[in-house]
Amino acid sequence: MNRSAWVFALLVPIFAAAPAPAQDAIERYNELQRVPEMVNDPDPLMRIVNFEAIVAENDQLKTEVAIQTAMGIDDARLRALATKTYLSTVGDVTFAWTLPELVSAKLANGPDKLSKTEAALYDDHLSRSGLVPVRFSGIDNGNAFQVEQYGAIFQAAEGRVLGDRLVFRAIVQFRGGTRKYCNFDFAPTAELTLEGTMSCEDYWWGGPMGIKAEMF
Repeated sequence: MNRSAWVFALLVPIFAAAPAPAQDAIERYNELQRVPEMVNDPDPLMRIVNFEAIVAENDQLKTEVAIQTAMGIDDARLRALATKTYLSTVGDVTFAWTLPELVSAKLANGPDKLSKTEAALYDDHLSRSGLVPVRFSGIDNGNAFQVEQYGAIFQAAEGRVLGDRLVFRAIVQFRGGTRKYCNFDFAPTAELTLEGTMSCEDYWWGGPMGIKAEMF
């Protein structure tokens, strides 16, 4: 074999293999494109079956696309399943609790405009930057889940899944070591957030505070 023929023989398999990466990218694109179609099936039960099948593949990106798609569908059962899958995957969620609108409006004109009670609430908000870290476990088994002792949660507690809402009652530690039982009630939104309320018993403020956590 002369030199030219020898070089050509070496290059043929290289050129033949060159389209493979592009082909792999197209196949991957098609796989991901099918995820929203499967999760958006017209049959509500088939949505659940398809969602479970996608999660069972243990493909992180496919699971994320499935969760994101499910949150935009008007199907409480599917959204609940997607939320449980999300929380079992990430484990920890940090909720930001917000000041009531009345307090925020006054605060815009300066802290000195707040009443003594409002100022105390503002101080509590500042003490943790308005953040309540929560660690979930066992959320992929049935409609019960555990809230671990972690962050601002002083003692482990049990929660329940009600439709697409998640609720639990736990002791939350505030500024200066003050501890109060707080009821958490939140649900996913189409904007890919977890939103709801935190209402603390025997807390001098009395009313609920809004809570919110970004999912992605």
